[in-house]
Amino acid sequence: SLKKTLSNHGYTLVYFSHLTNSEPVAKLLLALGLTTYAMTVNAFTYKDCQFRLVFILENLSDEEQKVLLAHELGHIVLKHTDKKCSGTEGILREKEANEFALELLRIPQKKPYFIAAVLCVTVLSILLTFFLVMEASHTVVTGDTKFWVTTAGKKFHRNTCGCIKWNTSISSLSYKELLEEGYEPCKLCNPLD
Repeated sequence: SLKKTLSNHGYTLVYFSHLTNSEPVAKLLLALGLTTYAMTVNAFTYKDCQFRLVFILENLSDEEQKVLLAHELGHIVLKHTDKKCSGTEGILREKEANEFALELLRIPQKKPYFIAAVLCVTVLSILLTFFLVMEASHTVVTGDTKFWVTTAGKKFHRNTCGCIKWNTSISSLSYKELLEEGYEPCKLCNPLD
């Protein structure tokens, strides 16, 4: 099964919700700085030196789960999780993961439209996230450069980051202040690039 294959690759499956998560899942998403991002997608893979996780939206049909898990397995097998990417490279990776999923599942001729629809929604939500989060210009960081933080988190963000887009309890701090207070850069918007 796909769940066992993900486990064999060292990944843990985490079920999440767009509305209300259990306390452990909510804490995990918050600690990883992924709470807002998780509200925009149905599944995603997260990997760092401590965690290997595949997040999938709870209460999906078995068919939807298969498609999304096959897509995320594609990212893992194709080593898309080894480095960050954005823009055109991100779009190409999504296409490769879709092709991997379609080949892995070898969709019978009566179901391709359903699978294509699920994959299109997945790709569109990821592309939307890229466009909401990424800025075209490079940030030149000085001690006075302003970044944005939430009262609850320990990550700092660009002003266009999707993690803070709808948050009402945000404030700006200089880069110097962020360093003094121990903030880390957001992994989604990568404010130092």
